[in-house]
Amino acid sequence: MLKRKILAAMAFVFTMIFAVTAMADYQRYADNTVPAYRDEALTNRTGNERVDRGDLVTVHQETDRAYEVTYPTPSGPKRRWVSKDIFNGSNDGNSKLQELINRWNGRTWTNGYSRSGNTEKYLNSSAIQCKEFASYIFNILYDTGYVGSGSTSSNYYNWRLNNTPARVYQVAEVPQTNNRDQAREAFRNLFAQAQPGDFIQIKRGSGGAHSAIFVSRTDNGVQWIDANADGANSIRLQNYSYDDLVKTTSRGYQWNVAMSLYRAR
Repeated sequence: MLKRKILAAMAFVFTMIFAVTAMADYQRYADNTVPAYRDEALTNRTGNERVDRGDLVTVHQETDRAYEVTYPTPSGPKRRWVSKDIFNGSNDGNSKLQELINRWNGRTWTNGYSRSGNTEKYLNSSAIQCKEFASYIFNILYDTGYVGSGSTSSNYYNWRLNNTPARVYQVAEVPQTNNRDQAREAFRNLFAQAQPGDFIQIKRGSGGAHSAIFVSRTDNGVQWIDANADGANSIRLQNYSYDDLVKTTSRGYQWNVAMSLYRAR
């Protein structure tokens, strides 16, 4: 009897050793966006906690299906369990964004929305605006519903969103500057923090504004998808150098003078 108990105890110990593999902590950028859990079985999730694609995470240990990681949040680092899809799975938010780009690029935006408080309802109408399209894409990607307003409930022409819901937060901003050199470097630094699917709110030098969805960046510029940049409601995947972003228009003003970047939790 004693021998059986000892063997059973040894088997349990070996099972635990192989179930959770201890390792030296290491850091890696998340390949995919995945939910975060409090347990290695991935059953105890709190709210909408998740690790976003592009987050620099610290991996502490792993099981056959999960990693324990520390990842950044607006309220500070959190230590949670995530599925192995974080690095090599198919749960890639980028894929959904690419599907939306393939669907909409080159088309004309023909959806409008009605607004009631902090709720946006998308309708078929002739009310066409860049913010509607960007909000529509952002909502499909992250199910946020309302994204946020401009300076007032009737004016979306601002470089900063107000009244954003709890799941939408500002990543970075560039306050208004009419110095082209300063603006160029500030925009470069802002987009260095961007992730595919982020919401971009822009103030034009003319006093108007624009909204777009971030797609990618290079050392020399940025790519986003937007609607109505041409004033004709066209949807385009746009590539701009940082010089383009601060160019002087034919009317003599700096094209973009301020920006902010938003992300969904």
